[in-house]
Amino acid sequence: MVRGNGKGRRSRAERAAHAADGSRAAPGPLLSFGAVVSLIVAGIVGLEHLRGRVYRLPENQPAPRLEIVLRPDQAWVEREEWKPRIVRSVRLEPLACLSEPDMLRMVAEQLTASGWLSSVMRVTRNRDGVINVQGEFRRPIAMMHAHEGGYVPVDREGVRLPERYDDVSADLGWMRIIGVQSGLPEPGRAYRPEDEDALAGIRLAALLFDQGEVATRISAIDMTNFRGREDPRRNHIRIWTRDQQQIEWGAAIGEEIEERPVEEKLRKLVLLLNETPRPGRVDLTVHPNAVSVQREPAAAASDPPRGRAGGSNS
Repeated sequence: MVRGNGKGRRSRAERAAHAADGSRAAPGPLLSFGAVVSLIVAGIVGLEHLRGRVYRLPENQPAPRLEIVLRPDQAWVEREEWKPRIVRSVRLEPLACLSEPDMLRMVAEQLTASGWLSSVMRVTRNRDGVINVQGEFRRPIAMMHAHEGGYVPVDREGVRLPERYDDVSADLGWMRIIGVQSGLPEPGRAYRPEDEDALAGIRLAALLFDQGEVATRISAIDMTNFRGREDPRRNHIRIWTRDQQQIEWGAAIGEEIEERPVEEKLRKLVLLLNETPRPGRVDLTVHPNAVSVQREPAAAASDPPRGRAGGSNS
């Protein structure tokens, strides 16, 4: 056997080593291409994330706009033209700089504090900046004449709503509660238990409101002589119709003494309002089945206010 020199063996070893190095380095271009693709994908994801964060910044949000979402049984909000007034009770401008969760929370708090909503069910905002509100709305049933002047709407629970009017014309079809001495609560607050004349007038207004169109023929519920505070000999509550007919209702609901039951008085009143107006004073308190009609000119305890209603938040 002929043994080669060491130089030959080193050359073969070097060639084998170079071949091995070449086989490992072959995927180099593929790895570079994959790294580039990964960088591009990471850049796109990062840009999208950054764009989302920038879009969510309050200064880049569309101007907020409030929209009331109504159920079919809440159609009265639009029919009676309360919707724009409810929207105006919320001040959106100071909320524009807030984060979306804080903005929606503040909208719900403002609506609840105003009195327009007894409860808020849902408040959401879409990408166009529209804030949608769903909830239980308080329905005005009468206009309360304030002892210090002006009129405010109230609901059947005695909550004052955030509107105030200098005058309310009898032709608008609203029942007005006049002659009340109790002071007004703050907007969104209810009358207190000690405000007995106001609450008695609201209870009667709610009873009449539930009679439908009949209520639009009533001009005013006069509480001037509540519990006989001006003249014990006169009936405590009077009702004025839009044609200026005077109707003696009698005592407040639940305080009747030697009077017909409330249901009987209500039935007679509804029949009367559906008839052709007749002059004189009608007394619903008398015990016989027929009402008593006195043929004498009706003199109003206080002139029903005239004029055009104009609202303002207060």
